[in-house]
Amino acid sequence: MSASHESEFAVWADEADVNGLPQVVLPGAGVTISDCAKELFGLIAPTRSLFMRAGVPVRLIRRADGMLALEVLLPVAARSYFEQFGRLFAWRTGRNGEPVLKPVSCPLDMADALLHADATNDLLPSVRGLVNCPVLREIHGELQVAGPGYDEETGLIVTGGVTPAIVPVDCANDQFMRRK
Repeated sequence: MSASHESEFAVWADEADVNGLPQVVLPGAGVTISDCAKELFGLIAPTRSLFMRAGVPVRLIRRADGMLALEVLLPVAARSYFEQFGRLFAWRTGRNGEPVLKPVSCPLDMADALLHADATNDLLPSVRGLVNCPVLREIHGELQVAGPGYDEETGLIVTGGVTPAIVPVDCANDQFMRRK
């Protein structure tokens, strides 16, 4: 990389740091689809905004009526979706034939390949079902409320309703424990 390219890249890297987005290098030139998918979905998974449902990546959206819903993430939409979680780069040939990292948009076929990588299924949380109001569930012998959003314990997405401020779980828990 030439001195001027290094300088330009350093300026860009500083700006990317300010934006708080990590660098994600897309597959090619020694970077595998699997490695890129592990890095990218490793960034996305903790946000609990993208899930696996029936072997398909789906994103959590809010409908016009305010309810949460799942929508299949198609490769065409994934291209810009990925940009929310990292600055995308690819190795290219620079002047004098040296490899350089360049900021890029994710190509459609690459988005499709990443969505179908094993790491996608391995890293994204699975959705077991959707319910439209908060539910009581047992965790370590105690009843607790699962409110709107993704519930880690059950794999359910609660799509609506309001989590009650007070739930008389002691009484419900006593009755639940007597049935066991």
